[in-house]
Amino acid sequence: MTKGIWLNDVLVFDDEYSPTLDKTYSWSWHPTKQEHQFYETWRPKKTDIVFHTKLSREEKVTLREELFNAMAEEFVQTNELINRKRREARAKKKLD
Repeated sequence: MTKGIWLNDVLVFDDEYSPTLDKTYSWSWHPTKQEHQFYETWRPKKTDIVFHTKLSREEKVTLREELFNAMAEEFVQTNELINRKRREARAKKKLD
């Protein structure tokens, strides 16, 4: 994933390349989710992705799937972190 640029308080990931579509595009998280992207335990949804490049509906579906596959490892790590925090909280509560 490339580094983003800030445009009007929105972090846009510009010049992303899709080998599936052989196309360059730009995208960002939905404006209401901009702050959430920096949270350690945020799990985004596919609907949180906004494309800034004109694309057909089928291309958007393909790119969302491609982006989520590329971020799959991050999602696994996030889930592990959430589970670890929950286990620690349960263990602490059990001791009290």
